[in-house]
Amino acid sequence: MQVKPFKDSEQDTPPPEGRLIGFANTKEELDAVVGAFHSAGCDDSRITILAGETGIERLKNLDDSFFFSDPEYQVVEFGLKELEAGHYSIGVEVDDRDSAAALSELATRFGGHSFQYIGPWVSERFTK
Repeated sequence: MQVKPFKDSEQDTPPPEGRLIGFANTKEELDAVVGAFHSAGCDDSRITILAGETGIERLKNLDDSFFFSDPEYQVVEFGLKELEAGHYSIGVEVDDRDSAAALSELATRFGGHSFQYIGPWVSERFTK
């Protein structure tokens, strides 16, 4: 998959709820994780990638939507640090916690890290 940066006119950053969110340090790891997600049945419409200044701006816009103790706020703050370090944020829309757990385990085999599921009732960190 080729990483395409978001353009403000194209779409909004999807909210974190109902998503598995994690990170890849390099473009090679990103491509491997996204390929693994494709192999698991996730098409591009379910995958969101944030990178660079555009990704940072999008996360900053989300940051104002949450209270500092909300799990979403913590994911956004960690995401800002990752993007500022030149890494990539990967979000994938999932049906439930079990799907999130399976995709998280799959992603770690390809270098993905710090995956967290933001569900409707709970948030769960799967990987470091």
